[in-house]
Amino acid sequence: MFYAARAALSERDLSVRSHLGMWNLFRRTFVDGGEFDALLARAAAAAQEPREDADYRARRFSGEEAREQVELAERFVSAVRQMVGP
Repeated sequence: MFYAARAALSERDLSVRSHLGMWNLFRRTFVDGGEFDALLARAAAAAQEPREDADYRARRFSGEEAREQVELAERFVSAVRQMVGP
């Protein structure tokens, strides 16, 4: 989701240095202007913490939690793709 959001920003010649900065800029650029669903963007940004827990703190997730994250990622990437075009 992070890379999809970053790619969308790059289509506007925008970039940032941090994850938090990227999500804030994505929100200001696409959500605040009504181009992207606010709830979906918020859920994608919130997924960063559990991902970091898995990567850096070896947190384990249930199969259901993993499926939910994959489904969220698929929805988010699809919505970004639709927003920026082919």
